[in-house]
Amino acid sequence: MMEKICMYVWNDFEKDDRVKKKAESLAKKYIVEVHSVCKHKKFRPEVQYSENIKVYYYWFNSTFAWLWNRTIGNKNFWKDKAGYCDLVDCNDPDTLWAGYFSKKANSKIRVIYDSHEYWKGTRRKEYFLAYTLYSYICNTWHYWTEKYLVKKVADKFICVSPEIRDLLIKDYSLDFKVIANMASYNDSKAKEYSNIIRGASAGFIGSYVRPGADLIGEVFYDNEIHPIAIGGKVKSRKWTNIGFLNKVEFRKRLMMNKYGILGYEVNCDNIKYSLPNKLFEYIQAECPVITVKGMESVIKIVEKYQIGVVAESLAYNDIDIAIKKLIKNRDEYKQNMQKIKKKLCWEAQEKKLLHIYDWRNLI
Repeated sequence: MMEKICMYVWNDFEKDDRVKKKAESLAKKYIVEVHSVCKHKKFRPEVQYSENIKVYYYWFNSTFAWLWNRTIGNKNFWKDKAGYCDLVDCNDPDTLWAGYFSKKANSKIRVIYDSHEYWKGTRRKEYFLAYTLYSYICNTWHYWTEKYLVKKVADKFICVSPEIRDLLIKDYSLDFKVIANMASYNDSKAKEYSNIIRGASAGFIGSYVRPGADLIGEVFYDNEIHPIAIGGKVKSRKWTNIGFLNKVEFRKRLMMNKYGILGYEVNCDNIKYSLPNKLFEYIQAECPVITVKGMESVIKIVEKYQIGVVAESLAYNDIDIAIKKLIKNRDEYKQNMQKIKKKLCWEAQEKKLLHIYDWRNLI
């Protein structure tokens, strides 16, 4: 009989690329049950996503209920949702109580904690005031939760970048492993992509467009390259907002761009040391990237493999200089991306993920 993993995530499973990729990889060896907390009502509360993956959705009727249950009411929310399983996967601090109650019900259950962010000091300025306040409240509460529960609950620990791993080891003296948030391999020569024509545009992907990315887009516009937001929205006549797309359409739309935008204000260590999924999606889409000084983990990849440029700051002139260099050397950067696509993809590190989650390694 196949062993069972319960995955908990405070996000829409369909839109959480990291959790979805983990679930699909783990389903090759385990029965996977995902508990996903969404902002919006789903058509059905239970979905058989694939043969070995079943998803349970939860949602609230108001923003206040969402905020309350993600912070003060988080413990009570998860109290009755601990299912029978052999292994629990807690994604970020707002699911650690699910791991706590699972272990309380059965002491033999093992818990893996996956920190998608570096939560210490992540109170940061966002694109609009309401989201800044939301970020301040939730991120502070998440850090307190992590600090209180991580040693009590988890048996193994993973995170998204080597630099965040080093910070977490320093904070908690725990053995964190890195599972980078890489994108699945995308063969640009495949039949479904063979007819795509790239326009004079630069894409930004993400649920929210962080402060600073909008400025980079406007400088692209002044260089006759149109900025495109896939997911989030920018209130600027110079930007085109596409909105959320399913995976297939997202990949196609991203590949229509010549460049990728991965630069914004660096106002906390989480941004400074993050390796966001968008970097690896740009690599798979062969869109040379522009980033900004201060995004240290991203810069290491960009400079090591020569796949884009680093702007000295978010000042107009610095962005303009970087964009002109990006345009001039685009073909070289694109060729370098083609060389590393199979190395820096989710499939290349799947074996490492399955080893960490191997039940025998957790007994």
